[in-house]
Amino acid sequence: MKTNTCTGSHFMCFAKLLTAGSALLMALTQAPAQTATIGSAVPEGDIIMMDRYVVGSHIPWAADAPAVPVRIISRVDIENTGVSGDMLDLLRKQAPQFVGSANIGSNNSNIASNWTNGGSMLSLRSEPTLVLINGRRAAHSPVAALTGFTFVDVNSIPLSAVERIEMLSDGASAIYGADAVSGVVNVILKTNYTGLEVGGNYKFATRSGHWEERSVRAVAGAQLSKTSLTVSFEWLKSDPLYQNERPFSSDMSNMTYSLPGAVYIATSATTGNWYKAVAENTPPTGSNMTADQLIAAGYYTLESHGDDVTVGENFNLSPYVTLINGSERAAGTVSLEHKYNANLTYFGDVLFSNVKTYSQLAGQPITSMPYGATNTDGYGVANANHPQNPFDTEAAPRNRFVDYSRGYKTTTNSLRLLGGARGRINADWHWEGAANYNKASQKQKQTGVIDRDALTAAVDSGIINLFAVEQAHGGFEEAGIFGTAWQRAHSSLFTMDFRVNGTFHNILPAGPIQIAVGVEMRHETLDGNYDEGSYTISDTSDILYGNPVKWDGATGGNPFRDSRDIYSSFLQLRVPITSPAQKIPGLHTLEMDFALRYEKYNDTDDPVVPKILLRYLPINNELAFRATYSQSFNAPALYNLSAPDSVGFTSVIRNVAQHGGGSIGNDRCQAFQLDRSNPNLEPEKSKSFNIGVVYSPKAVKGLELEATYFHIKRTNLIGSAMPLEKILEDVELNGTASRYAQFVHFGGFSGTPVTDPGQISGSYHSNGQSLYDLYYINVNENTNYAMQDGVDFSVRYDLNTQAAGKFGFQVVGTWYNRYYNGVMKYDYAGTTSDGFEEAGSIPRWRANFGVTWNYGDWNASLFGTYIPKMHEVYSAEKYGKVDDYTSIDLAVGYTFRKGVMKGLTARLGCNNAFNKMPPTTWTWFDSYADIGTYGAYGRVIYADVSYKF
Repeated sequence: MKTNTCTGSHFMCFAKLLTAGSALLMALTQAPAQTATIGSAVPEGDIIMMDRYVVGSHIPWAADAPAVPVRIISRVDIENTGVSGDMLDLLRKQAPQFVGSANIGSNNSNIASNWTNGGSMLSLRSEPTLVLINGRRAAHSPVAALTGFTFVDVNSIPLSAVERIEMLSDGASAIYGADAVSGVVNVILKTNYTGLEVGGNYKFATRSGHWEERSVRAVAGAQLSKTSLTVSFEWLKSDPLYQNERPFSSDMSNMTYSLPGAVYIATSATTGNWYKAVAENTPPTGSNMTADQLIAAGYYTLESHGDDVTVGENFNLSPYVTLINGSERAAGTVSLEHKYNANLTYFGDVLFSNVKTYSQLAGQPITSMPYGATNTDGYGVANANHPQNPFDTEAAPRNRFVDYSRGYKTTTNSLRLLGGARGRINADWHWEGAANYNKASQKQKQTGVIDRDALTAAVDSGIINLFAVEQAHGGFEEAGIFGTAWQRAHSSLFTMDFRVNGTFHNILPAGPIQIAVGVEMRHETLDGNYDEGSYTISDTSDILYGNPVKWDGATGGNPFRDSRDIYSSFLQLRVPITSPAQKIPGLHTLEMDFALRYEKYNDTDDPVVPKILLRYLPINNELAFRATYSQSFNAPALYNLSAPDSVGFTSVIRNVAQHGGGSIGNDRCQAFQLDRSNPNLEPEKSKSFNIGVVYSPKAVKGLELEATYFHIKRTNLIGSAMPLEKILEDVELNGTASRYAQFVHFGGFSGTPVTDPGQISGSYHSNGQSLYDLYYINVNENTNYAMQDGVDFSVRYDLNTQAAGKFGFQVVGTWYNRYYNGVMKYDYAGTTSDGFEEAGSIPRWRANFGVTWNYGDWNASLFGTYIPKMHEVYSAEKYGKVDDYTSIDLAVGYTFRKGVMKGLTARLGCNNAFNKMPPTTWTWFDSYADIGTYGAYGRVIYADVSYKF
């Protein structure tokens, strides 16, 4: 691992960069003052405010500059969506580029919920995307220290405090550094507000399982002399939604073999039979009867015929599993600005939030007799003489205590403090510097986990009978087998930055050259810890190596702590080649933007990335072209570099080719997985190319047509070289000749190694069509690549009439030509696939459309989403069809301008007015639908009121 070459404190390192920047600043400002020419003339004495910058550039654009690759989602746009909770849900309605498996929010509420712990991550085109707040970075979610994803949790940002959202759908690491591979989302909070506004929102779903969300909010502001203060607060609560409360997920039967009364008995090395106890006729303990006798006596039924297993056919998991997280958020913001004089302004902002989320899984599955229980073999099988075993042979019981669900209660506290100053040196040169501190703390309680030793003692004493469908009254209380595990994590980010922008005149005939230079220091920390019962077993000879030392069902791990330092500098130039004043035919305007950034890391490689932007207007402002080329990077997460080993379950394993023919795996099939860090990981790299055209004909005032071709290729991706199914398939077919054979064992992570082809299928068949005896070690590498290209398009038309008011029309869409996600060399465009192992849902094209109307005090809107048919990547047929989907949102509002209700605005809306449910697909085994793409609520009716004083 690389070591830090910058000695001394972070401030000393930053001081060296700042000294160099100051020297450059002094040199630049020796020239006499000139009239600023940044986009358009700036009156003498005015400061070019840095907060007027549009994301994607440190040099301001003119307000009417065409072909700037940035989309602004205004406060009105936000209100028109009817979304008041999760920012990811809002962006999905506004921008069709938010597709694929890297966009995860409240829908991540079941078997993989620990990857986000209730947070919401967003990614343009499912690629790494930088999230900024008021133009500066925010800390990553603390779940990154607990085996989770590395992302900025946008669910911690109160939507009521957001003034606008700026979206750059273009690579921007040369401007902002790491993560800006596919683009940047810049969240601008409300500032310079005057007055007081209070409001509230209530919404509910009309389908059964009455889902509700309610919120209250307030914003207040005042300007006293040269000082402006804005304060906001929001409280929001959203109910959880369970799988049995929606038709597409209400029947999750046959999803598990671990249910009360299930028993597996091996009949050979590769085959066996499943039996299920009859609930109302529990067999006597130690009856020592044959299987046929037990069936004849009405104690058991035979539940398997060859590979056809029906033991879970009538056991429905859906009432016990959440489909959507429950969430409660209390958050507030403070924004302060003080104009000291005409040349100096101080500014600062505070953002704090407390977010509580809840998700739930069915009770912990019992997959065998407890290891270490008496009268069992070493693999959790009850001997024939076990007092609870009714069979006359070895038997492996399964069970699940369904009245004791596993609950995941997460509390995340976030704090952001930013302070800085901006000013002007002269009419041409301006500067800005700031210090930014972000911290997030998270605690999760995991209820319903099982004390392994207590369960062993309860089984040995007869208090708990794993062969029984129901336990004796009071048995669980007496046994004391259930407990609460916990995990805590913290992340922080401290940045200091300083930048200067200005203008050089009289160098080029086309006009002034604009420049921005700057330096930045970042210090990131990440740490996580668990209760002692969740620490993992470190003895490699233990059959439970890697599992929690005490709890079954807990998310196990070991303490983790790491930090990194990054020092960076950047340069940006905007050079005019031709200008309107030159009146060159066919070259009305031609200009080039060039940016270069260098970042120095103490724990990985030091990237240098460029970006070039060309803007060309051949005749006038009606027609504009742009083209960009950029290189970006994504630094390896701290956890990937230095984390301790962590253990959990694999994703569901299906369609693994079997040695000798056929395939193995099913919707219930999972194995144990150990994730291991790799200190030699390098940054992921990317190259992107965009070319766009904007047409705004003067003959049709208010019409704008835009299309942009994008091409993104990422290399050196961090992850597994192939999906798990393909890795296991390679081991199954090739044995020790497979490079992955060393990572597959049986009976434990250090158990029996692979020696021959066909051993995985042998384990599968000998364990009742399951792989619970298989243990896989996952070590990430820089091995993959990803590529996608397509076209973003939009049509917008504003029509103003005196008689009927103002109308706005828009269609915004994305079309994919190709989409390779880096794990499989497979084109996912137009397909839906497992969102955790592969690409998720990538429609061939997708469009959002809308109509708005404003007339006096009235306003109304109609918005919709259309997603065409897709193919299932995995299907019994070669390509199964997934139906198309259309959702329509309607709303109407009125503002009272006089009388006792003056200042009151009321809005009534209905999202998904036709109550459309998502199309079903078996690829999404967790709920039979991609609810992240299509939603799960059905029709939602809402009312929103606000009062301005």
